[in-house]
Amino acid sequence: MTSSKRFRLYKFLFFINMMYTFSSFAGSESNVSGNWYGLLSYQGQDFPLIFRIDAADGRAFIDSPSQNAYNIPAEVVKNENSSITLVSSILDVNFKGEIIVHAGGPFIFGLWKQGDIELKLKLYKRVEGSGSPSYRTEHLSFKGIEGKLSGTLSFPKGNDLQTLLILCHGSGPHTREQIVAGHKTFEVLTNHLNSLGFSVFSYDKRGTGSSKGDFMFTSLKDQLDDLYTIIDNLSNRPEFSNYSIGLMGHSEGSLRAAEASSSQHVKFIVMLAPPIADGVDLIRDQNRIAIGKMALSKKAKTLILSTMDVIYEEVIANSDVITTKLKVNEHIDEIWEDLGSEDKKLLMEWKLNLVRQLTDNSLLGASDRDFIKAKPMNIISRIRKPTLVLFGGKDVQVEASKNSKLLNMSKVNVHIESHIMPNMNHIFQETTNGAVELYYRPIEPMSKTMVSYIENWVIKNQLFKN
Repeated sequence: MTSSKRFRLYKFLFFINMMYTFSSFAGSESNVSGNWYGLLSYQGQDFPLIFRIDAADGRAFIDSPSQNAYNIPAEVVKNENSSITLVSSILDVNFKGEIIVHAGGPFIFGLWKQGDIELKLKLYKRVEGSGSPSYRTEHLSFKGIEGKLSGTLSFPKGNDLQTLLILCHGSGPHTREQIVAGHKTFEVLTNHLNSLGFSVFSYDKRGTGSSKGDFMFTSLKDQLDDLYTIIDNLSNRPEFSNYSIGLMGHSEGSLRAAEASSSQHVKFIVMLAPPIADGVDLIRDQNRIAIGKMALSKKAKTLILSTMDVIYEEVIANSDVITTKLKVNEHIDEIWEDLGSEDKKLLMEWKLNLVRQLTDNSLLGASDRDFIKAKPMNIISRIRKPTLVLFGGKDVQVEASKNSKLLNMSKVNVHIESHIMPNMNHIFQETTNGAVELYYRPIEPMSKTMVSYIENWVIKNQLFKN
């Protein structure tokens, strides 16, 4: 295969999460429905894939995280007994597999055909959660600034520490489950916490799930206001009059938890993989890792990274859309002619989409812009409540050694205790490789080991119950 026909699962796109609709095919139901994970190997490179299959409706979605391709539609054109066939016209893919039930879990062994390429593919079924829920639930809604804020309150069935934890999402339009790479991270976290005696509230961000509003225009200040609303409403419920209330934030959500800890109702906070470095520095680090893995020339990678730097600089300078687009175009034009023909082919669609997104102002939402300007240490320095900070030793999104060092070097007060959990990634899966594209593996997020560490800290510091 020539370089001009380099294997690609999907069109080369950045910063767009493509969504499609399609007609469903009525297939027979079987245990094929659910989330399946596999690695497609081609010319020495592994492409993680996730299949989300709904056999009853005859539909599926395919994600290729290492290529920034998500929600690619496919149809279940055959689902009989122990075999399945999936077809994606967008990818020009036909996948035929046999379902094998094994003591280690069900597998699908099959053949991935894309154009003239045929590759063997083994899929593993992912099972979310950790057995039967050890809690009872109640669905709640509160009046927010732009309408109702909805979430789920869960209580332990057995041992009760009389402690309520409010979960705060990481960046992005998350619902109460905080789905990351197909994992319902907050659902798993809730189950672990409930099993240890904690009550938990998780909610849909403004403009997601059942919560009203428009997420695209929701700033970090808006998200903080929503969190205060939730804290006030829950603290006024009679069943929590004698409870200790804590905030538990993941990634960017840790910063909202830190800010909201000023509430008189909050007794402590837990920060999971919090960004300590300035927002723009953290994003640049993430970009270098992600773009560095792309099958592009050094010049092409430099163009992408430097173009994003131009955009960040304009965001920090509060430039308008016209000024930003003009500077981005000028920057790209300066480098474009030095690119080879193959790089130009690969980057042309990226270039056109980038300009379009700048034009319609859809590249960055309000909260994205806020985070680029964020100075987390300014927030953390104001914490006056007992705080536990946990980093994942294999985290490549919020690098543990760098961010923990910044935390320890700062003039933070004595309320904060920090610890690095070895062999855990950004979503606290136990792993020896923290690469983002491997989050899709069928490894449970929000490790029980990590949650047990939190429980011990709460008990050691007598933060349970009032």
